[in-house]
Amino acid sequence: TDCGGKKPALILSIYGGGKYFTIEERLKNEFITGVIDTAIMTNAWILTNGVNNGVSKLVGEGISHYQLLRENPNKVICIGMTMWGTINDNTHLVLKNSPNRYLSSVSKRQIPENIQEDKETIELNHTHCILFDSGRLNEYYSDLQRHQFIIEARKKTHHDHTCYAITIIAEGGLDILEVIENDIKEKRSIILIKGSGRLADALAMLVELTSTSEPEPSYERIKQTLNRFYSNIPYAEISSTIKRIEKLLHAGFRHLFHVFSMDRDAHISEMIFKAIFAGTYLNE
Repeated sequence: TDCGGKKPALILSIYGGGKYFTIEERLKNEFITGVIDTAIMTNAWILTNGVNNGVSKLVGEGISHYQLLRENPNKVICIGMTMWGTINDNTHLVLKNSPNRYLSSVSKRQIPENIQEDKETIELNHTHCILFDSGRLNEYYSDLQRHQFIIEARKKTHHDHTCYAITIIAEGGLDILEVIENDIKEKRSIILIKGSGRLADALAMLVELTSTSEPEPSYERIKQTLNRFYSNIPYAEISSTIKRIEKLLHAGFRHLFHVFSMDRDAHISEMIFKAIFAGTYLNE
């Protein structure tokens, strides 16, 4: 009901880098502006992990800037999804005592930016925040909740309703592989932001390789690429990580991967529509 009783036409999952994520200014501006413009144009919902750092913070700040710069801004639906056990004690207290379903402006002022280094605060420019409670402290977000949320949101309740889903990866650690695995399972298209670093760049390099010289990257090629972007993968996890990437980059899934490059592509919005087309018609 808070969204006017309407389902979205598009769900944009924006995932990737966390606490120490940085991105070149020009790429950041094109990436965030393009995502917000597309969300407004298509009646989209944006999903992030909802915490006040990394890509999630970047998206929230982008929405805030959009609203400040326009006289009558359209509402951008941006939903943060995270675990109750990962946020700090002060945020727990404020949320428990908040009289409304969502944060009031008073509550927002009460939540400090930095209180416990090992715990998170929620990003305050998101329009909605969904907290999942497993009963455990320090439990980091699994992608299961986002995955199921998208499946439910895309269910057709009316004959004329169609909802597309695209995931955009900017930088990111190896934990983001779970996000991509779930998307591939449901044949949802993925856009990799080339130049953002780590996982996005590693996968972009391998995907572009499959477009030219190799139908599928070899075990050794994946290992070399990972070593280039990650210097601290535990030895015991290297083999399983490479095998996970091998499965993702199987030739049968190639049409679901798209690489956005500032040096080559004009606008990310065009890439999003291209990904929608590929995920819809090439899956048939």
